Amino acid sequence: MVFRGEFRVQADTPGRAGLFLRVNEGHAITGPMTERSVFADPDNNITPIPDAGDWTRHEITARVPGDSDAVLLGIFLAVGGRIELRNPELIRRN
Repeated sequence: MVFRGEFRVQADTPGRAGLFLRVNEGHAITGPMTERSVFADPDNNITPIPDAGDWTRHEITARVPGDSDAVLLGIFLAVGGRIELRNPELIRRN
């Protein structure tokens, strides 16, 4: 599974933006997806997005086993500022 797109980040603190992708294999997901829970879970695939101020292309990839029951994906900005996404794609690769 590949999640990609073009991002523009303007953050108050550099290095606090990114995207994540997780393929769920029967594990219950409880509670909100917070910054702490996203970074603490070893099953999450995380790609940081630098604060470039202009559009940059980024992608993240995760393996999809046959017994997967959900795909969670998202973008995050853990400080004040703004993150924008355009031309998102989610592609399943064999």
